[in-house]
Amino acid sequence: MSIESDLKKEGIEVQTKLDTLKVNSIAKTIAELLVKAFPEHNFKTDELFKKLARLNMYTAKVPNGLSEANYFYKNTSIYYNEKIDLNDIYNELIMEHSMNSYNKKKLKDVSYEEIGHNPNCGDEITLEVKLDGDKIEDMAFSGHGCAISQASTSIMIDTLKGKNVKEAKDIIETFIGMIKRKNESKEDLEKLEDAIAFKNIANMPARVKCALLAWHTLEDILNKNEQNGKGSINCCCK
Repeated sequence: MSIESDLKKEGIEVQTKLDTLKVNSIAKTIAELLVKAFPEHNFKTDELFKKLARLNMYTAKVPNGLSEANYFYKNTSIYYNEKIDLNDIYNELIMEHSMNSYNKKKLKDVSYEEIGHNPNCGDEITLEVKLDGDKIEDMAFSGHGCAISQASTSIMIDTLKGKNVKEAKDIIETFIGMIKRKNESKEDLEKLEDAIAFKNIANMPARVKCALLAWHTLEDILNKNEQNGKGSINCCCK
């Protein structure tokens, strides 16, 4: 049975083989990211690059439910979903926040502390929020998860810190609408600032919950605060 037949069984239809320049570019990027993400493994960038650059890489039509990049062992090849631009999704901003987040810390005198969990990917965060009246004075988080969940949490904090509760809830609604493709208004999306970097996550069903985890967690916190009828609180909800 041919490789092509095996791929079709998985619902993968090959479109284009990537040229050497593109393969080398992807291999270099992935090698550098792996070295930064897993320092404990003492990976060598050059060695990883050489191994990755030997792989055949293709764009392909990929069914929902499969990853944005699928490795096929029978011909040591990687098939990228043709709808995905990896440079747009795992861009420099997202990777910077996922691997070196200055928002990952503990706060003192927090108003709310809430755990968010995504069982599909194994992401888990603890989000801390400090309110001053109707203003989000500070936020921080701890926990673990994939690059998307960690970066989304950090960028959310940068975007919403200093906003009042009403503004924050409006931006949260806009972000969720963008990810679920319910809101693509250019005017509305501008309020997301750097969080607009996640726009193409909508093309990756397996990563949608990862990107939304922190935003839903903060939404729950703000709803609790509203139900308590308190514009400013000093109780730590653990």
